[in-house]
Amino acid sequence: MEYSSGMGIEIPVWVIQSANGKRTYNRKTNSFQTEVTEECIFDSPTKAYQDLKLLDYGYVVKSKRYYQDANNNRIW
Repeated sequence: MEYSSGMGIEIPVWVIQSANGKRTYNRKTNSFQTEVTEECIFDSPTKAYQDLKLLDYGYVVKSKRYYQDANNNRIW
């Protein structure tokens, strides 16, 4: 996905992170990483909480801001 600095819409997404927010759960690799990537996001909080039940204590579901423009480019 390409990056843009144009205008777009905000899409609500959720991630599983450590309590301090330094590590984010990657759904594809079943591991934790330091950056938030597209492989980390969940479309609904229900799906995120289902995966959270399988993890150790100390992780939380957090909402994140994700923007896309008309050409499906991710906007920072």
